[in-house]
Amino acid sequence: MKNVDLRPVGETLYISLSKLTGLEIADVLGYVTNEFGEPSLKVCMIKFTDGSYCGVEGEHDFPYLTTFPKWPIPGLDEATLQELDEDEG
Repeated sequence: MKNVDLRPVGETLYISLSKLTGLEIADVLGYVTNEFGEPSLKVCMIKFTDGSYCGVEGEHDFPYLTTFPKWPIPGLDEATLQELDEDEG
């Protein structure tokens, strides 16, 4: 397993997205919504310095990253995530 910078916080291991993908984050994109009563920023996409993107989907209490066929992101493939899940368990 490559160095993904696992950081324990309580019972959870936090993973650095930059270390996992090997890409630097250039920007985080979203929009303002009043869906939950007060204005908040809904994060929708993460842009990397190489020009690729991954999406952020899910509910407010369970966001997850998605990839696009045009921009396969290293480290976000099913095999790597499965290996990380096994390492954490």
